[in-house]
Amino acid sequence: MTTEQTLIARTLIPAVRRLWWVIAVATVIGGIASAGWSSMQTPQYESTAAVHFTADDGASATALSQGSTYTLAQMLTYAQLAEGSTVLTPVVEELGLEGDAADLAEQIEVTIPQDTAILEVTATTTDGERSAEIATAVSEQLIEQVQAVTPETPEGDTTVSAEVIDEAVAPTVQSAPNTPRQAVIGMAGGAVVGLAIVLVIGLIRDPGSGAANGRRAER
Repeated sequence: MTTEQTLIARTLIPAVRRLWWVIAVATVIGGIASAGWSSMQTPQYESTAAVHFTADDGASATALSQGSTYTLAQMLTYAQLAEGSTVLTPVVEELGLEGDAADLAEQIEVTIPQDTAILEVTATTTDGERSAEIATAVSEQLIEQVQAVTPETPEGDTTVSAEVIDEAVAPTVQSAPNTPRQAVIGMAGGAVVGLAIVLVIGLIRDPGSGAANGRRAER
């Protein structure tokens, strides 16, 4: 332990014993303030739909393997397509949403679980039912667009098929703000502030003792 750390420890420990109530008050104030701020925020609701993509390249093992590799390689392209105006503009028109495709893009998040041919569309709005509607509409429109741009077989069939494997459900519990978590974070922050105040008070009230203890520690 360095001299400075020893000095702080010898100053802080007695100060905490005398002024523990300052830390307690700061902790409570931090928790109440953070919870109050959180409760004033507009509730947000999330709903997610999952789409699975499959390559239809034949029944042989080699064809299936090649098809799987091709599908995985295209997942980022499908994700970009889901966030683009080609998919989102029809959704805006279908649901009668305010704004345009760019506004809708800010309300959705597209993710791909690692090493899977699954694409998840999560919509976040201030209304649970609307979130589910948006996630469902985007997923369905994505499927249509993927099939429209995917190369066809000589027989005229699409080489990639997609289906919704996890339908979006209207949430009953808000995803944000998380008031209990914010309260805990506020309490932790308040405790840190309280501890800093106690340390400052300890150094101001008894600077000589800390310096003396520090010199004794050096010896």
